[in-house]
Amino acid sequence: MAAAWVGLIVAETLLLVEKPISSVRISACLATQSFAVARANSLWRVSIEDILKRFDSANQLCRNESASQREGGRAGRLRSSLQPIWAALAGATSPNLAPPSELRSVITALQELRGARAEGNKQEAYCVAKPLLSFVPEAEAFERLTELTPEMRLRLFDKLVEGLNSSGEPSVQRRTALALLAGYLATVAAGGATSLALAENHASRWPEITAWAYLIGGIGERVIWTSSFDGLGRLVARELLRPLSLDEPPSCDFALEEVTVLADSSLADPLVHLRIKQARLVTVALFPGVNISIPISESSIPNIGKHDTNRQVRNQDPSARDPMITLADALWPHIRTRLDDFIRSVGGDRNGIRQHDASQRSRGKRRPGTQPQLPLAGDPKKRE
Repeated sequence: MAAAWVGLIVAETLLLVEKPISSVRISACLATQSFAVARANSLWRVSIEDILKRFDSANQLCRNESASQREGGRAGRLRSSLQPIWAALAGATSPNLAPPSELRSVITALQELRGARAEGNKQEAYCVAKPLLSFVPEAEAFERLTELTPEMRLRLFDKLVEGLNSSGEPSVQRRTALALLAGYLATVAAGGATSLALAENHASRWPEITAWAYLIGGIGERVIWTSSFDGLGRLVARELLRPLSLDEPPSCDFALEEVTVLADSSLADPLVHLRIKQARLVTVALFPGVNISIPISESSIPNIGKHDTNRQVRNQDPSARDPMITLADALWPHIRTRLDDFIRSVGGDRNGIRQHDASQRSRGKRRPGTQPQLPLAGDPKKRE
């Protein structure tokens, strides 16, 4: 299920940043809730609730934001859509875990899909839909999905989305199953080819369709070191599957326990005691080996000295945008060094400086001419 987790992490990143995948960086993927859940689930026997609680604590301390701000943000709103998917994937990955009762059919559908792909069963679509037929009657069409034209598959996709929209507030079981089937259909809609644009068109209302569409393709996939997701999948898989040895030195900036002790939310710079050197990103260990990236604001970085403070004041001044002022500030240290050398060369006293200035002024004056002035044309006295 590693490739499925990678797809889910990339999907959450795209839903958060709302940018083309070619412009997404690996640090954005390592900052997602899905990465924290996937990595912690692969290493430690901890519940998703505990993982998310520590994830929220780290973000609140490092970014100096309240719980209400965190819940009202884009990641907080996305959590309710992704929680059933995390639980389903965790249940399918670790059979020893006790999954929620409302997600057992969804977990069975994922396991059936993995088995069908391992056996090369061409009826994998029906293997996915069969465990969900009892509460998703729309899934009956999946039995003959291979016979449907792309237009008919598109109408079936619209029917599944309509089931999400028309059922008011659907149960977790029905909502998750409908989104799973719609996400699967988006991967085979165009005559067996992937058409993720179908899912992305409904991302604002039903982001779980996009999440399922991105992870469905990775279920049962054994080779994940490819150029999938514009090369981003390989990088995410590398961090997700990185081996952990308890005696190796930490590769994070600090652990969550350190932030809890040293951060002070009452200060303007809550992380001032941690002496953060990098500008906009820190790495925090939620558990040993579970390192997440947290973007921090410029205000969370302590000022290095008075010079930086003066530079910030100059940057706030409108006149600082003048290129001549910027050039003068850049040249002044060199000019001052030469000026100090000049003062020392003339003895450093005022008399020496005045004499030097007087000699310079005398050199610049024009000497009076010795030739007498010629009379003007209109002055008879001068002509005489």
